[in-house]
Amino acid sequence: MTQPVLYCAELLYTGMGGAQAPGGVVVVGSTVAATGHPDTLRRQYPQAREEAAGIIAPLPVNAHTHLDMSTYTFKPLPYFQWIPEVVIPQQSLRTPQAAQAGAALVHKYGTAAVGDIVWSPAIMETLLQSDLQGTLYFEVIGPFPEQANERFAAVRAQLERWRAMERPGLRVGLSPHTPFNVSHRLMRLVAEYAQGKAFPSRFMWLNTQLKLSFSGLGAAPCGRTACRSFIQSGLQKSLAVSQQQT
Repeated sequence: MTQPVLYCAELLYTGMGGAQAPGGVVVVGSTVAATGHPDTLRRQYPQAREEAAGIIAPLPVNAHTHLDMSTYTFKPLPYFQWIPEVVIPQQSLRTPQAAQAGAALVHKYGTAAVGDIVWSPAIMETLLQSDLQGTLYFEVIGPFPEQANERFAAVRAQLERWRAMERPGLRVGLSPHTPFNVSHRLMRLVAEYAQGKAFPSRFMWLNTQLKLSFSGLGAAPCGRTACRSFIQSGLQKSLAVSQQQT
């Protein structure tokens, strides 16, 4: 009979609730038999052989990546300074090769899955052929309502082609960027399409203090219009919201 092994960790994350310190995991063969406080597990499995461990946790998941920016020169700047000073000047670096370099880093550092925001069709098709795990969210930007139908038609055609390239563990999703640079019309079209076709979806919302101001809970008129319209429409119920505020 296989002897149980009790791994006693300084810190344990099981993926259920918060951390435990100290924490223990009992493994029998290749099966996790129990988790909990080491003292409790010692009483339950007195025959177990003990081994010390520092931290036991599931592999990390990075829910918001831009793998095609992996070769950018890093500059920690406020959002509306970062866009013109970092993103736009280095835009030529956003290539399929850069995305592949980012995917290699994901594997190097042991990340189990990603939620990558993909801005170009070429990069999407490259990453769909990679061995990544997670969801590739195609980024949609379109602030002009009169262009919404045309923009949505192009996005829908691309999504339907990419869905055929999905595989177990890697899905395609949609990311209408924010309420202040996606028109209400386009946001509604994308949200209803994603919901109807069961595409994972997400968008950015108030993840910096400056966006908080710009997005209508502050001073900018275009932000107020976009966000009030968005909230009144109820579209946030159709989309996963990324809103970690800093």
